[in-house]
Amino acid sequence: MLTTDPDAPPADRNPGYLAKYSDWAKNVFGSVERFATLYSVPLRFRVERTRGQ
Repeated sequence: MLTTDPDAPPADRNPGYLAKYSDWAKNVFGSVERFATLYSVPLRFRVERTRGQ
């Protein structure tokens, strides 16, 4: 299930996101701030079942 997360901080202020994706965001978008502006709605994905269940 995919839902929005209004309580999540934007990408440029999320320490976990920055640790994992800051280099990628800088390479692709020029800066993490630009990425956070273009993709400003945090999404959460929750697995409800897997194949074979």
